[in-house]
Amino acid sequence: MDDATRMRWVFPLINRDNPVHTIMGHIDWLRNLGFAPAYIRGDNEFFRTPGIWQKKGIKPEPTVP
Repeated sequence: MDDATRMRWVFPLINRDNPVHTIMGHIDWLRNLGFAPAYIRGDNEFFRTPGIWQKKGIKPEPTVP
């Protein structure tokens, strides 16, 4: 969610095997447009590999299940 505009993106996933791949593709797309996401919010499924977010400079924020 963008703090200034409250814009959010929702990704429907066919299955939850690898949601990180879909999210990382979107983050790369945003960076190519000149935006730098600072936070990502999601359930524990996104945070199985925490190091991948720190490499991109993104702070993960888990939500309540």
